[in-house]
Amino acid sequence: MARLVERRTGPLFCLYRFAPLRLKLGVRYQPHRNYVSNDDIQTPAALAQQLVAHFAPAGRILEFCAGDGHILNCLPPGTTWCEIKRDRDFFA
Repeated sequence: MARLVERRTGPLFCLYRFAPLRLKLGVRYQPHRNYVSNDDIQTPAALAQQLVAHFAPAGRILEFCAGDGHILNCLPPGTTWCEIKRDRDFFA
């Protein structure tokens, strides 16, 4: 019975079970070829405060993906930061 359940819930079952519906709706298995992701996901300010309060970082700190600065604003003064969108590249 476990193998039957495993097969019915595995990735191949999920992929092929909905294949007719996907074809009917015109949904492809691959993303649209012209899709461009900016990969820019910001931590909400409230969550940033909770994270910094929980982990209480001390010493030398490097925020290597500062983004809009939500986490950086909660870190102690003097924290070193990098953000490629603001011309401070981590690898430079």
